[in-house]
Amino acid sequence: MNRTVLTTPVQPRAKQTYEALLKAAQEILVEDGYDALNSNAIAERAGLTPPSFYRYFSDKHMLLAVLAQRLLDAQDELAETELLPVTPTFDGAVDAVERLLTADIELTRSFAAARELLVLMRALPELREVRLATHERSARLLAEATREFYPHLSRTVLNTRVRLASELYFSTLEMLFDTEFRNRPEIVRRAAIAIQAAISMPGE
Repeated sequence: MNRTVLTTPVQPRAKQTYEALLKAAQEILVEDGYDALNSNAIAERAGLTPPSFYRYFSDKHMLLAVLAQRLLDAQDELAETELLPVTPTFDGAVDAVERLLTADIELTRSFAAARELLVLMRALPELREVRLATHERSARLLAEATREFYPHLSRTVLNTRVRLASELYFSTLEMLFDTEFRNRPEIVRRAAIAIQAAISMPGE
């Protein structure tokens, strides 16, 4: 079982220290990039000493895992409110995915260092595990929510299709960040069509 923190802060001062370390890491990522990120730099930026860092995190990857999980959890919460309950029609589902993707762009842009975290979640083994586990859980929940609309599909087939749709969704989000959101409306619409098509394609 993975641990993202060594000690979970409870007291107000401990929570303040913990949040200061996370905020400092986000600022360093945005301003100077991943190569500049280390425990000493994070502690210094937060106005703390290195022992304060190691009270909560064994290394910078553990801290990054907390930030990545927070971003993924926020995206999951948005999906539950924007996409569910799902609609049985193709056009309705495409519209729902388009709305969700548009809202997710704004949510992710508002999360400090989101662009850097999106890259690191694919590049770092420690964060890839967090990303994959969260995406797999989300795909399972969506598969359960849509199962009644695809009674002809086996559980395995539907799970695979939803997992593929999930990867298309997050790849589109990353692409938009990488390209400075060029052609955003068209990309979002076409991506929504492709994502829903991956689930509702004919045949087994």
